[in-house]
Amino acid sequence: MRNPRIFFGMLFIISAGLFTVPVLAGSDTVQIKKSDDPKSITKGEIRFQLNSDYCKVLLDGEEWEDHEFYNNGKSVALYGVDRTQTHSIKLTPAYPNLMPVEVKITPKMWKIVRFKRGVKVWRATKKIRFKKKTTKKK
Repeated sequence: MRNPRIFFGMLFIISAGLFTVPVLAGSDTVQIKKSDDPKSITKGEIRFQLNSDYCKVLLDGEEWEDHEFYNNGKSVALYGVDRTQTHSIKLTPAYPNLMPVEVKITPKMWKIVRFKRGVKVWRATKKIRFKKKTTKKK
């Protein structure tokens, strides 16, 4: 090539793109490939659409580490959650004028969703609306 800057720039862009694709898929433990039996996969992902951004996530009273915010913080995905049990999830908004929300996820809420060609995942989705705190006037 005539200009090595262009070559190395293109190489960097391509390599960065290759490393971000697995991140978008979440954890490998939640993926169902064609050869797998869907009932044998016990892990899945939970996705919430929020009306506020960047909330704190507690799964069964403990902070869940394997989660990711996207859509400018208005959506959150929790990866590697056991789909065979009922879970209690508490979402606490970052803003003090909004009230926290507690949600129950039951095993019946999980659905198999196509992630990409040949790969599916167990996913539970829910829309969450944080309500404003009311101030009591005397």
